Amino acid sequence: MGSDEESFALPAEGSGLVRRECAECHRTFEVRAGELDASTVQRAMARRLAHANDCELGELPPERFCPYCGHTAPEDAWLTAQQRAAVEKRADHWLREVRYVQLMQPRQTLADNPNVTYLAVPPEPFAEQALRSAEVLQAFPLVCCREQIRISPGWQGPVRCYFCGVEHEIPRMVPGFLERIGSGGLDL
Repeated sequence: MGSDEESFALPAEGSGLVRRECAECHRTFEVRAGELDASTVQRAMARRLAHANDCELGELPPERFCPYCGHTAPEDAWLTAQQRAAVEKRADHWLREVRYVQLMQPRQTLADNPNVTYLAVPPEPFAEQALRSAEVLQAFPLVCCREQIRISPGWQGPVRCYFCGVEHEIPRMVPGFLERIGSGGLDL
């Protein structure tokens, strides 16, 4: 059985950014890890686990925008395929742990039910896997929201703000502009 203080989080890169994927165009990008990541994981887990406390999930998450195609979706719809698989794997493990505890209940109250006809087998310990992507993304400033994202270095079209949807053009007049931003040469 897991400890009472287990945690599960989306992996942040060394720069504090978390990978996201658009469900429409399937392109990936990175945004700063934030407080809403916890509710994103919680909502993804809640969809996987059967429970009766939907009201505890709180308000619906804010709408976000794909930097590439402009697709709009709630904050918790931007997990990558790897992240979704990891969340599902973790939720399945928690489900097995809950089932084990439920199956152990009759053994713990043996005086009330001395004829238990099954053996509850504890689940294997959870083995977390690393979720890192090999694709290197390029920094892009979101002046509108004073944030920064990382996008595909080959992207030539406009870049929409993940947070507010404002469209930004990639500057073409200053060679090396995005590289200087990514190296910390310019402040947002």
